[in-house]
Amino acid sequence: MTKVLVLDSCVFRGTQQAKLIQFAGDHCLVLSYVLGVECIATQNDDSIALLQRFQDLIRAGAYCGRSPLKLCEEEKRNLSPARTIIDLEATDCVRKYTLEATGDDVRSETQQYRESVVPIVAGVLQLAEAFYDNITLQDLLYDMRQETDRPVRLRKWIETVDRLGNELMARAQPDLATHWTDEWYVWHDARLRCVLALDWACMNTQGGMPGQENALHDFHDMQHVTYLSKADGLLTRDIRLVEPLTRAAFPNKDLFSDISQVTSGYRFGSS
Repeated sequence: MTKVLVLDSCVFRGTQQAKLIQFAGDHCLVLSYVLGVECIATQNDDSIALLQRFQDLIRAGAYCGRSPLKLCEEEKRNLSPARTIIDLEATDCVRKYTLEATGDDVRSETQQYRESVVPIVAGVLQLAEAFYDNITLQDLLYDMRQETDRPVRLRKWIETVDRLGNELMARAQPDLATHWTDEWYVWHDARLRCVLALDWACMNTQGGMPGQENALHDFHDMQHVTYLSKADGLLTRDIRLVEPLTRAAFPNKDLFSDISQVTSGYRFGSS
């Protein structure tokens, strides 16, 4: 069975379009929902070119990724794990119709997503503040200030969250704690929200929590990684968060920084 590969914004922007289009025609490539949002929301003339690139890749054979928020909503509604991160309906729409960066429907979708995400990120920041208060109560400020290597920190936070399990993750998704398993997308979403909150709490011991825009950026990057709960590999050059978080949270999944590194298992028709 062909493996599923997720493309993040760094490789999307940093690879020649002709090479990407050829690659998309030969490989099971998923363009994340957040990547599409970033293309539309870019606040300059690049938004039209980025959206055109996004459409060209889909038409060449790549797939649109499902909205992370809608994946979580579906699992909560059905009380069962989602089967795929691929949005076949959106993929078919992009292949049939031309999307415009200035189009009302496209802009409205982006705005609705942002309005939905902002309070979620605010909640993760509140969780980070609660973790920071706990760090202070336990007199661990000095120890936390020594955790300056982010990849090392992220591995530590994954171990912490996995050790505490539902007791900790239920704080991110309290209405699902008695139902979910690691087969659920929302389980991984909650897991990585807690990891972000722990990391932001650690950052607070070293100078302060991230502001809202930086927190949103981290949250968006996290959503590329959560796709690995339903995919096999990730294409990224983001060494600030995406790569170390992937290595910490999904050590058995493939991680590539260039399309030339991608193995044959992701080619259409591979077994």
